[in-house]
Amino acid sequence: MNQVKIIEAAEGLFTIGEGRLALIAGPCVVEDEAFTRSLAERLAEIAASLEMSFCFKASYDKANRSALSGA
Repeated sequence: MNQVKIIEAAEGLFTIGEGRLALIAGPCVVEDEAFTRSLAERLAEIAASLEMSFCFKASYDKANRSALSGA
């Protein structure tokens, strides 16, 4: 089983991949926990098969996205 390290990164710098290409992927917003978990597991499997570090990124609140109208 792959090693999983959970990092909350609201601000600031952090590194992944130890100087190698890393996959950062996930949905724009979490709407369903079961789907989000299955997506994270599948993406982790793909990254592992490519021997890449993987960072799952998702938001649980749409407030972090900007509206086209600027509102």
